Amino acid sequence: MSSELSSLIEANTRIDGAFPTPIPGLHLSRYSSRTQPHQVVQSPTLSIVAQGTKQVMLGNEAFTYAPGYCLVVSLDLPVSGRVTTASKAKPFLGMYMDLDVKQIPSLRTSGKIQRAKKPDRGVFLSRMTPELLDPVLRLLRLLGKPEDSAVLAPCCSGRSFTACGVASKANNLSEWHNRMAMPAAS
Repeated sequence: MSSELSSLIEANTRIDGAFPTPIPGLHLSRYSSRTQPHQVVQSPTLSIVAQGTKQVMLGNEAFTYAPGYCLVVSLDLPVSGRVTTASKAKPFLGMYMDLDVKQIPSLRTSGKIQRAKKPDRGVFLSRMTPELLDPVLRLLRLLGKPEDSAVLAPCCSGRSFTACGVASKANNLSEWHNRMAMPAAS
């Protein structure tokens, strides 16, 4: 995983907590100790850990991820999450980006994603790729340049993330969209 990713998150999170950023849909987090499980209804997101470890529970299924992996939630789901590895010397550093699932149909027809081969749970882990890390780093670099972020942030978020790596890994996003668009059987 990129040391630049850790450095950028650390530079923008000097205290423990989860924080929205000036870039819409981008959130950063830092914790210097393990956390208790926190229950939420998670909206569609791309979550990345730069340092430490986090666990997300969907029912009885655990998704544990660390640097080198990302977690994608493709629809609103009740989950619980907790930081499992963190210390004052090496705090947990992470980020998440809201995903615009309205972009899935246009990405599907563009050929950037394909139909899933197995049923979708709405949550999956994937290895980070250079194609996904690059726009993440570009977006985080904009936090230090407020004069540029208003113009450039939309180019590095939303559809870009889906097109640059999430979609190539997230065949189940397409499957989710197909299921949501299909009429119920009568």
